[in-house]
Amino acid sequence: GSNLVKKLLFYDAKITCLVRSKNSINNISNFNKEINLIQGDILFEDKKYWKNKLNGTELVFHLAAEGVQGENDKNWNDIVKTNILGTLNLLQTCSKINSINKIILTGSSSEYGIVNKKKIEVNEKLNPLDIYGASKAAISLMAFSIAKQTNLKIIILRLFQVYGPYESKKRLIPALI
Repeated sequence: GSNLVKKLLFYDAKITCLVRSKNSINNISNFNKEINLIQGDILFEDKKYWKNKLNGTELVFHLAAEGVQGENDKNWNDIVKTNILGTLNLLQTCSKINSINKIILTGSSSEYGIVNKKKIEVNEKLNPLDIYGASKAAISLMAFSIAKQTNLKIIILRLFQVYGPYESKKRLIPALI
């Protein structure tokens, strides 16, 4: 998220950023005077609060997610709460704010599961292998449905092995380096 914020600032975008953890704040601390920073949780359901904070916003990038840490699947409830219920909360809130005309969600290659092809088409069958992939697939299906029922334009980017500055050392590429 911090790399996206940095790039958007380069284009002089007005940014409001919801961050959950101190670590996230540290990643953007060198330019947080230029953004409206909200520390909180995507699961916070007070629609009036979020409507007040997001009023005037035109575009929302939704990057919040809870992932599986290695082989540890014991955080299934956290994954479902953050990824599915948190996203539903965000989409419901955004659908009530007239100024928001587009939401960009980050999906995951985990939605596809194992595909034995060199090229994966965007309309490839979703076949997740774990709770994280299943939660991201559920978000995609939910978002498509909500987009049909509301005026929200929703774009889903299914990302593959994201890496860059500020990356957690627990992620695959930093762990290998």
